Amino acid sequence: MIAGCVQNLSYENRVPLPFADRTPRLMTLGVILLVGAAGSGCIVALLPIARFVPQAPGTPVVPIAQLVLAGVLYATLAAVLGALGYGLVRRRRWARPLTMILATHTLVFGAVTLVCAAIAVPLTAEAFSTEFAAAQGSAAPAGNLTGLFIGIAVASVVFILLTLIALPLTYLLLLRHPEVLLTVQHYDGRTRWTDRVPPAVLNMTVTLGVAAVGVAAWAAYATVPLFNTVVRGAAAVALVLLAAAALAIATWQAYRLRPRGWWLGMTTIVIMTLLLLPSIFMMPLADYYAALGVEARQIGPFLNHPWLARASTAAGLVLLSGVFVAYMLRAKPAFDAAVRARATGAHDSHYSSGSSPAAGG
Repeated sequence: MIAGCVQNLSYENRVPLPFADRTPRLMTLGVILLVGAAGSGCIVALLPIARFVPQAPGTPVVPIAQLVLAGVLYATLAAVLGALGYGLVRRRRWARPLTMILATHTLVFGAVTLVCAAIAVPLTAEAFSTEFAAAQGSAAPAGNLTGLFIGIAVASVVFILLTLIALPLTYLLLLRHPEVLLTVQHYDGRTRWTDRVPPAVLNMTVTLGVAAVGVAAWAAYATVPLFNTVVRGAAAVALVLLAAAALAIATWQAYRLRPRGWWLGMTTIVIMTLLLLPSIFMMPLADYYAALGVEARQIGPFLNHPWLARASTAAGLVLLSGVFVAYMLRAKPAFDAAVRARATGAHDSHYSSGSSPAAGG
């Protein structure tokens, strides 16, 4: 009698989707992010050990401020990667655009890092071998040390290419596929906060938010290079937090489609650049880097070429700020269009995040 009440459920008769289900792709990409989150968490747990590792004679001890800042940054990275990885595995529609934005930021950062590495490696190669040979009391090992330095430099460049260029580019290419968008929309039918603004505005908002967090983290050093002096203590923390607060307000205002959000974000970054740039040439470069949390002993070979060091430092700052300004200018037409649509009552509270954030929506 019980057997007659039981029937086999047919899973073969379910209605097929009108598109290719990209769940395996989302889960694979999500698991990779979760592994990255676990790795970042392990780094946070191991950072305190750096203070107790035996150092070679003359090797600088890592300052506590650097360890604290690194811990905060890696903990934040672990949280972000964990959340995005979970969102992709669960096929949440908010995870796709946010992961694409993170990949875009990583790709830009990787390109800037690669340019800086191309400048720094030749600059420090000779000084590296000379200083280490002197530390050994003989010039004989110089050739071997040069080879060691080249090996380390090549490994660093390969690491940058794989993790900061190839990996984020892969995420962008795989997640921007239309069927990935259809997959997350199918499995997550709710309107999320990422759907309430156009993709270009969402990308700009997240970019401003990341800038706010990055500037706020700088407060850990309690130093700010300003023209020919270094502001220290409470005054430096206040300046840094003021800039971070301005960027945080710009983030919220931009998401709310307020024109002053774009202007506040752009103005804050430009003013910060104009204040930091003259300091590179007006104060000793060692003091400038010390104000940024980098001790002279950690970059001694780099400082042996002062004018080239100043020029490359200024170029890095201008390049990074220039990329931000160029993006903000490119995103402004889409932002202005969304503002006008909101003012005229034509604002759509649901946007499809179908385009790559790198493309500006």
